Amino acid sequence: MEREFGRFNARAQTVSGVYGAAFQEDEEWRAISRDIDSFVEQYGRRPRMLVCKMGQDGHDRGAKVVATAFADVGFDIDLSPMFSTPEEVARQAIENDVHAVGTSSLAAGHMTLVPQLVEELRKQGAPDIIVIAGGVIPRKDYDKLYDAGVSCLSGRVRRIPGCAAKSWMPVRTRRADLRRRPTCVLRPMTRTDLQALLDGDRRALAKAITLVESKREEHRKQAQKILEDVLPFTGDSIRVGITGSPGVGKSTFIEAFGLHVLEQGKRVAVLAVDPSSPIAGGSILGDKTRMEELSRHDEALHPAVSLVEGALRAAWRRKRAKPCCCVRRRATT
Repeated sequence: MEREFGRFNARAQTVSGVYGAAFQEDEEWRAISRDIDSFVEQYGRRPRMLVCKMGQDGHDRGAKVVATAFADVGFDIDLSPMFSTPEEVARQAIENDVHAVGTSSLAAGHMTLVPQLVEELRKQGAPDIIVIAGGVIPRKDYDKLYDAGVSCLSGRVRRIPGCAAKSWMPVRTRRADLRRRPTCVLRPMTRTDLQALLDGDRRALAKAITLVESKREEHRKQAQKILEDVLPFTGDSIRVGITGSPGVGKSTFIEAFGLHVLEQGKRVAVLAVDPSSPIAGGSILGDKTRMEELSRHDEALHPAVSLVEGALRAAWRRKRAKPCCCVRRRATT
């Protein structure tokens, strides 16, 4: 049916600041925010989560509430297009180097789609990305989902701070455990990683961008070494910068232009930059929901980055370095 009729493109509308204002005096909320600030100091970036709806489940209000609230408490949030497949969600999670994928299930697809997502993350080389599932999930299914590899389950949400605390805990504990694992971004990139980056590997590209974006000095040194190593292979790509006021059609143009470039036999990397909240430091990025066809294309890379809070000029210098990581030949960035 999708081949014949296409896939419906739902337009996501997001807001920010609503829950941050409502819970600014809530002690549990403030404790999570402080904990996330400590996480940033330790790991150089904010916890990042991809929030998704898979299958034919079109009930997205709960997912939007969670995305907005988590961004307000300090997460960097990226929204996946509606009706995505587990394979597509796994690829988007890898491209954005997220710590976790939060999936909402309100149409009884959790026992099929969520285990498939866990398996896809493993198949695509990202078993360290944790999966958090919420929505209408009967408690009798909890053990089966935990056995399938889900890290956290959240049914009916009564209080947003409690939901945030429950979801934040596995991200924090898993990241501490991964410091000793070879997939962790904290270790320097090896020659094998560099070759993977040159070959256009999505995981290697995501790791390189994370290092460039990090606030930690040792990560910046690693990033500088990566840029020096890839510089001899750059120069064949064309970089196009697009900016404008909200609602003027940036995403519409980027998708149309990107698909046109792909039709010419070239590859495309879209680096979408989103400003962080000046209050909580988190961000919410929904550009994939407005460029659904481009974000699903096999020859398109679509990592999202957040404009790190602090000195804007220094942050922008780091953003200028990111296109140098997209050195896959015949790429338009």
